[in-house]
Amino acid sequence: MLAIKDVDTAGDWGNSALVSVDLDDSWCYLRTHGEQNWQTTPSVLSVATDRLVPLFAHLGIRVTVFAVGRDAEVGAGREAVCAFFESGHEVANHSMNHRFDLARLSPSEMSNDIARSADAIATATGVVPVGFRCPSFGSGETLHQVLAAQKYAYDASLLPTSLGPILRWYHRRTMSRATRESIGSPELFGPAADALLPLTPFRWSWDGGELLEIPVTTMPVLRTPMHMSYLHALTEKAPGLASAYLRLGLRLASWRNVPMSFLIHPPDIIDRHDAPDLAYLPGMRRPWQEKLDYVRRTLLEITETREQMTHAQFADRCDDRRHGSHHQGFELE
Repeated sequence: MLAIKDVDTAGDWGNSALVSVDLDDSWCYLRTHGEQNWQTTPSVLSVATDRLVPLFAHLGIRVTVFAVGRDAEVGAGREAVCAFFESGHEVANHSMNHRFDLARLSPSEMSNDIARSADAIATATGVVPVGFRCPSFGSGETLHQVLAAQKYAYDASLLPTSLGPILRWYHRRTMSRATRESIGSPELFGPAADALLPLTPFRWSWDGGELLEIPVTTMPVLRTPMHMSYLHALTEKAPGLASAYLRLGLRLASWRNVPMSFLIHPPDIIDRHDAPDLAYLPGMRRPWQEKLDYVRRTLLEITETREQMTHAQFADRCDDRRHGSHHQGFELE
């Protein structure tokens, strides 16, 4: 029986800011989208890295970069991973092949994928990753057990949102009819029931093991997404609404003592001229200069009144607080 324990509601989490980058190249999006040219599409990692590394340096923040092992092995992907690492950022594991169904694979297939990616990242950086995020925000007891067996300090895969079914519908709507019929509907973004899970750090627990979970922050109370791609999508429809939405989310996070775990993807700072194959994604019609400045302003708003740290640093703090704190626990069916 999978259970949740050590839900820490007493820590000063509302004063914490964790920024992460899922370093997904163009092929990751196209493969999930069912496009036949996913293996030949040009990389966007050099462009994304050249824009993000100076931005983070300018803001004086250290982020956690979740890297795909396939990219870390060669070429522009390896150079990008090394550039982030050499700039002082944490490099964590985002799987070997960015399979949207990773969390549904057999234990041996899953373990092999995650271990191969860790080896690729360690070869590139010289440091073994201690954190993991599953593609498509996948989760499950098998995944947690595999990560625990491989001695991961934390998982950061959970997106506790009620909008999973709607986001899947939108993703499917952007596919061609032929693609929808050939690959079906990828199980992205997790089930709606994930909205019932904690926003503060907690531990997955099962007979013989446990694993720290650091959720991606969603709007407290409403449980709607707050990551950068979602803000770009709102900005396309109503810029004023997006700004008010972010401010409300930050206030609610502080009020509910929720850490701000904020997620960025490469398409958040590129446009359709950088990556024509990704033109279907929200916000790609907007010039990259405007998008990058919007990311800068958003990060300033998030970090200016919060203590900023990497996921590994936050995990260490959770371990330090584990004894003597007020915790809750419950079982999952």
